[in-house]
Amino acid sequence: MPTLKTKGVLVVTAMLLASGSAHADGLTITADGSSEFAILLAADAIPAEKFAAEELASHIERMSGAKLTIVNDEGTLPKHAILLGRPRQLSDLGVQLDWSELDEEGYLIRTTKDHLIVAGGRPRGTMYGVYDLLQSSWGCGWFTFDTIYVPSRPTLTLPRLDEIRRPVFRLRDMMVSSGVVHGDWFWPNFDEKYAARVRWNFKTRDFRNTDESHGGSYRIVSFAHNYIWLVPPEKYGAEHPEYYALVDGERLNRPIRGNDVELCLSNPDVADAAAATITGWLRERPDSKMCFIGQSDTGYYCQCDECNAVRRKYGGWDSARRTQIAATRPESDWNVYGGFAGLQIEFANRVAEILEKEFPDVLVGTWAYFFARKPPRGITAHKNLVVWYATWNSQSWPRRSYSDAVDSGPINDDFETFGDEIGEWKRIAKHVFIYDYWLGTWRAQPVHIPTLRRTVRFYRKIGVEGVLIDGLRGIPAGFEWLTFWLWSQLLWNPDFDAERGVEEFCNAYYGAGGPFIKEYIDLASSPDSFEFTSIPGLYNRPNSPRHRTRRFTDDPFTPVRLDKLRDSQLLQRVMSDQAINQGYDLFEKARAAVRGDPKSAKHVEFTRMALQNAMLEWLPGTDPRLPAELEGLIELAKKMKIGYLGYGSRTLEQYAEAVRRKIATGEPLYPIK
Repeated sequence: MPTLKTKGVLVVTAMLLASGSAHADGLTITADGSSEFAILLAADAIPAEKFAAEELASHIERMSGAKLTIVNDEGTLPKHAILLGRPRQLSDLGVQLDWSELDEEGYLIRTTKDHLIVAGGRPRGTMYGVYDLLQSSWGCGWFTFDTIYVPSRPTLTLPRLDEIRRPVFRLRDMMVSSGVVHGDWFWPNFDEKYAARVRWNFKTRDFRNTDESHGGSYRIVSFAHNYIWLVPPEKYGAEHPEYYALVDGERLNRPIRGNDVELCLSNPDVADAAAATITGWLRERPDSKMCFIGQSDTGYYCQCDECNAVRRKYGGWDSARRTQIAATRPESDWNVYGGFAGLQIEFANRVAEILEKEFPDVLVGTWAYFFARKPPRGITAHKNLVVWYATWNSQSWPRRSYSDAVDSGPINDDFETFGDEIGEWKRIAKHVFIYDYWLGTWRAQPVHIPTLRRTVRFYRKIGVEGVLIDGLRGIPAGFEWLTFWLWSQLLWNPDFDAERGVEEFCNAYYGAGGPFIKEYIDLASSPDSFEFTSIPGLYNRPNSPRHRTRRFTDDPFTPVRLDKLRDSQLLQRVMSDQAINQGYDLFEKARAAVRGDPKSAKHVEFTRMALQNAMLEWLPGTDPRLPAELEGLIELAKKMKIGYLGYGSRTLEQYAEAVRRKIATGEPLYPIK
């Protein structure tokens, strides 16, 4: 089957799957605000197809003024019609689709002399086809829940179209954290249509994308750190303490750190117990695409002789450099370099083999995370096993360089790139998904914006099948709405023009202030705008200059010479005084430009919180602007229900007190460690 990559989704020439031909001269849907077209749906159309028809009709009316009626397929084929979903008249036009080829999200877009066809897989294909049509052909944009661009187009035309499109990534989602620490402004204001319009398809909140009218979601059973549910201590703990981790001579057959347990993964009876639990879940949820085996989020692990032997068998392999680690390295290093991951994969393989007998088409997900992130040697994942690789440093807090793409570096203290490890996991596992940790606070400067396209294109190139982004908090403060939207565009279409997209977002979201915010993004993402400190958590050490380093290179074996480099983490990246002052001037221009535009003014002020944080934490206490900026930041935080500010999550009162002390005495905002 001839294929080509265009617009980021996989596009298949439609002739081999559907007969008929597209009209050479294209198609006119509306002319000067009127239309002869109707929208045709099957009488048994599913909720998402009905929703797609409503979305198409409402957007066409907003663009052109023409009102298209929605009719079912019980009558004859209208002379001019937009056929959505699976109306029976598709066969009248010679269209014979293999629906299994379209899966859940693929779709055909075709023009004929008098008709437009958008026919998709169920449940989301037709809906996504409508959004593709509205965005790619007619310029509609859904930037945030309160910022939608629908152009004025009295005449709507289409060129000749005859394509089948399927998304590159089968799972796409952004996990947005909430709660008092990070602000709960976002969820009460979230429009459920937004997730459908930007084509996120996974469920990370109970209400998002679960409504079948919005296409449902990619169902995963028990997506979490879930050992405590897989092998619950209340069921097995008393009679089978050997099912649980042996730590310092004791079997931990009880919850650790709240709601976690650790398992003895080398015990085959534990795999049987976990498989029995998952079998019950899958029988209750037959629509599930994946079940999950999620290692606990603790630093404990089983120290029994059998688990130690398995880790030793698979460990000692530096996958990033494809070399054996030194035999003189301690046992803990041997285990981290593949041993933990090998034991995890061996356990997950056992469970997958059991589940395959009853559920041959259900995938089984498991983490490559924390101690188990580095790939093992000498083992292959079961064909149904999905390795979820988490971009998290294996032994401590992640040193992710957000000013570099995921396949460039150095990324962390070991000067490895995550891309090397993902490539090795692809040699081990047929299916790899990414759990991508991201900038975890609204304080972030937009250093990451220029890197996203390369990161997503690398994921596509290496064969990653799904991407979940974790870490956006406090939306819409800072640049997180832009990050949210840009990820959504690129994961749907890795070839999306990110530079142009950022400009379009800024103009839509910030109104007349958009060009100045775009200029700030360019400033704040430039390596020339930053200085670094080699002392973790310290910004304002008295009588000591902040260290300046050269730009990271793509050579992971040539580290920048700083003792235990911490520069790749945002908390140790310090925006220079000159860049802060340039940014201040740009935001002042943006503020002036949006006077009289309340919505854009609000967006500018929320985003300006990132600059305020930089001023308060990084400028000297003698700067006369700081008192007013502090009061302004506290007021905005209260308005957005953000309960904590600054490094270390201080309460608003504690943060204000620390900044006032800095202003009065010159004392650093954070103590020397």
